[in-house]
Amino acid sequence: MNDFDQGNGSTREPPDPLSDRIDALLRATGRRPAVAPDRAERVHAAVRAHWQAEVGRRVRRRTVWAAALAAAATVVVAFGLGAWRRAGGPPSVATAGRVEIIVASAWSEPASGGSSVPRAALRPGDDIEVGWEVGTDDEARLAVRLTTGHSVRLDGGTRVRVLSERVLALDRGAVYVDSRGPDGTAQEPVEIRTRLGSIRDTGTQFEARLDGSSLRVRVREGAVFVDRDEGRLEVSAGLELEVSADGRTSRSERTAFGAEWSWIGEITPMMELEERSLREFLDWIVRERGLRLAFETDDLASSASGVVLSGSIQGMTLDQALESVLPTCRMRHRIDRDVLLVGPADEPASR
Repeated sequence: MNDFDQGNGSTREPPDPLSDRIDALLRATGRRPAVAPDRAERVHAAVRAHWQAEVGRRVRRRTVWAAALAAAATVVVAFGLGAWRRAGGPPSVATAGRVEIIVASAWSEPASGGSSVPRAALRPGDDIEVGWEVGTDDEARLAVRLTTGHSVRLDGGTRVRVLSERVLALDRGAVYVDSRGPDGTAQEPVEIRTRLGSIRDTGTQFEARLDGSSLRVRVREGAVFVDRDEGRLEVSAGLELEVSADGRTSRSERTAFGAEWSWIGEITPMMELEERSLREFLDWIVRERGLRLAFETDDLASSASGVVLSGSIQGMTLDQALESVLPTCRMRHRIDRDVLLVGPADEPASR
């Protein structure tokens, strides 16, 4: 017979000698005596003390981690507040534009009263945020490119509140608006609100100037609408509309060039010259100056479209740009009232 009895088809395990010996030994020793009460109490106290010590260590570890996390959070908050102060305030919902040029100094601050955020100086490249006020000192000027593409320029002593990407509120001073974007295409209208009326462009160049007694709107190109409680007024190129504080209006003719427009040229964002033709450059110059373009000869006019420019005029004025570009194209210029006249460069005197 094998170790496994398979007579009825079932299987059972073979006897284990070691297990049998352990059972016999336990039966021989009998019941274990009960643990003395004082000894049981000492064991209980020792276990409880160990448990309390272990719990204390875990609590302390959690406390240390909580303190570390709190300190980290404090650092993050402090960093955020520092960035807030450096940026002049908290992030706004939308960006309305970006600073292109500053003459002297300009600043921005929250338009809502009672804010603890300090006024921040603006620099080229800074964003102009919706819900903020932008201003210039008396001798300062500022050029901003709106997200709509409009070029907006502020004269000295101007304060403007940015109500949205397309709506500015002029509280005092003067703004100039050019509705063409950098690529020369007309943009959707913007609105300039004042206490004496709201101005809406229709693809144009215009200036709005507000002082204590009147609003003056003069148009260089295209037309604008001025909406008042009394109705809508249209102002076309070459005209100026004045609205007095008592509601009276008057119109007069104004040229598109001259000293009264000269402040705008001081902060004109320069054209990117690379791969642009000389004719494109000259057309841009006369539009920024309110002039007309003329050539001394038809051949010169034809050749201007074929001359491709390179280099940069960034940081120059309009006059400096003309004086730099034309000689490289073997041309010269002069301005006669409202005409920019371009001719061939004078030949050097023969020896």
